[in-house]
Amino acid sequence: MSVSDNGTLSATVSDTMYFYYISNRKYLFSHKFNDGKPTDMHISSDGKYLAVTLSYNEYNIYEIENNKCVYLAETGKYCYLLFDPEDSSKLLIQDDDSKTIKFLNLSPYSIIAEMETNENIVSIDFYNNKFATRGNMSGSEYRLEGFELLKKVPVSNSVYASFYKNDMIYMRYGIKFKLGN
Repeated sequence: MSVSDNGTLSATVSDTMYFYYISNRKYLFSHKFNDGKPTDMHISSDGKYLAVTLSYNEYNIYEIENNKCVYLAETGKYCYLLFDPEDSSKLLIQDDDSKTIKFLNLSPYSIIAEMETNENIVSIDFYNNKFATRGNMSGSEYRLEGFELLKKVPVSNSVYASFYKNDMIYMRYGIKFKLGN
């Protein structure tokens, strides 16, 4: 089950996803997936886009338009996927196998930026146009548009970031680490 900020709820039963509008409990529509059973889903904050993992572990991206799911693209198997909360047509994803990070524009579909890395995304700060990654004994801060490396810092492999906002990485036990100047 997934819920958008505008109150669109999506839930699956077998190979069909059902969409409802929560505030008035109104059924909107359903979409049957012929290629497999949905196992994971993400809906954009405005309810316009949907990323669905089917039983074969590939994400399919759909635009929700006129009470229909319109197929946009298959993006692969991803370990990290997040829609921009302010502009739902933007999506940041990271490939589970190659660790390639892509920043996508969904309307029209295009790759804004792409890079190969051995680090994993730990958090995104869409408001300040940055994201943080963590690799073997290092953490990095990148600009979202263009993936420009802003800062690389040494970090312990035993410390995991909880979230990243306003040039600060907030970790377990209240530890804060400032990345900016």
